Amino acid sequence: MRSLFYSLFIIINISILAQEADITPALRQIDSGDITSANNFLRELKSKKTNDPSTIF
Repeated sequence: MRSLFYSLFIIINISILAQEADITPALRQIDSGDITSANNFLRELKSKKTNDPSTIF
């Protein structure tokens, strides 16, 4: 019973984490100095996922 609980817990957490927006490309663009492309990328993310903590950050 305990192993079933742990298995379900892991599966649920993996599916929740997979829904988070990936902002790594935008951060890399900012790091390389390409602010315009990063801004466009983040605008698209904000329009698609308005309440996502990654896009709010």
